[in-house]
Amino acid sequence: MKYRIRIRPITAIHIGTGDLIDPSQYSIIQNNQKYFLLRYRPETIINTLNDEERSKFNQLLDKDDYSKITLFLHDKVNLNNALYVCETTENQGLEFNKKRNNLNDNRLMIHAIYRNQQSLEPVIPGSSIKGAIRTAVINQISNEEPTSNYKRVGELEFESEILGYNKDIKKDPFRCLAVGDCTVHGKNRQFIIPYVNFKENRLKGDDFIEKMRNVNEAIRGYLFNGDAYGDFDLTIRQELLKSSIESNYGSFQFKMQEQFSISNLFKACSNFYTHQIKNEIDKFYKNSKHKKLRETAENLTKEIEKIDGKTECLIRLGRFSQVESVTVNKYRRPKAKNGYGNTRTLVNSLFPGGLAMLELISSDKP
Repeated sequence: MKYRIRIRPITAIHIGTGDLIDPSQYSIIQNNQKYFLLRYRPETIINTLNDEERSKFNQLLDKDDYSKITLFLHDKVNLNNALYVCETTENQGLEFNKKRNNLNDNRLMIHAIYRNQQSLEPVIPGSSIKGAIRTAVINQISNEEPTSNYKRVGELEFESEILGYNKDIKKDPFRCLAVGDCTVHGKNRQFIIPYVNFKENRLKGDDFIEKMRNVNEAIRGYLFNGDAYGDFDLTIRQELLKSSIESNYGSFQFKMQEQFSISNLFKACSNFYTHQIKNEIDKFYKNSKHKKLRETAENLTKEIEKIDGKTECLIRLGRFSQVESVTVNKYRRPKAKNGYGNTRTLVNSLFPGGLAMLELISSDKP
């Protein structure tokens, strides 16, 4: 059975590639009191130079002055020859103009997101969506079973036990779930934004832009005035589910069949991620001394409560999703000696990252 599902980011989603964009690959311009990053390929800009410009460029090459070469290219980048354009913050624009002569300044480095290699459109990989669904379903099953039923020697062993495939990956019932990649659309679908390490008592006042930050490309959710959305196919292949659980009988087989229905997948995600983010809001943001953070926490709570949990569900994706949202409740074991700690990573010092809504659009179910 195939289902068409729409994803709408609520805050901001960063699914990285590990690549960094340095100042030799982008420029920032100001237009109508807003700042925009223009990503470019140097060879594309060079090919557009006229004879006079090319002569000047060759002189810079002869002097091997990397900084001046980059500044020369910056001045030639525009909306027509850029690979793509992203809005960014005023602070980032001002910092770029101040420091762009220093190409080794780490604060000018930007973490890239996953994109289609041909069109360069932002993409949410199906593997990321499937991984988030898997965590929610495993958590739901573990809640229905006594903890003592599982040895929990390690994460893989725990998943193997709880899903009943006895370490034989060919018997993993999640083989039946296929999730396609999701191209992200929208006029304001992406932006460049700082992710800030926040600790309640670290700074005073409402302005807590932190030195411990990094700058990321991100998919822009509607709480950041974005309009990003994308559709993808989710397929439940019953023949693979049957072959995966055929060696198990009785109630277990029935339980697995029940878990892999679209209604249950949405229910598992809604229960798990709604619980996690509400706990995070209550613990870190609801009673913060920072007024802006209290206000955004209230707005986020209202948005979450609008999601019906049946044909819609909450999900959390990508980097900075926090440990509680990527691990199973009963299995979770913090690695730090002080437990889960008292810091969070916030998008632009305002919202927790990775939150999105899934909506069931259609299905080919008879």
